Amino acid sequence: MNKRFYKKVILITGGGSGIGRDTSLLLASEGAHVLISDIDAQSRERTTKMVKKSGDAHFVQADVRRADQVKLMIDTAVDI
Repeated sequence: MNKRFYKKVILITGGGSGIGRDTSLLLASEGAHVLISDIDAQSRERTTKMVKKSGDAHFVQADVRRADQVKLMIDTAVDI
């Protein structure tokens, strides 16, 4: 498979389920460092475990409606 996202850091908001989960899995399989953010800690952790089977995953619990939590997401992504 093409590793076109090799060593790129990708931040996925709403990554705990649905399209966010599928996107996280796909990008990790293509070499990305995936930072999964979701308001729901359980679904985020479940997705992170799934992603780690095929790639690199990190997680942060955040609500994108809160500026302080958006800053935390960005700071975390920069540190990866």
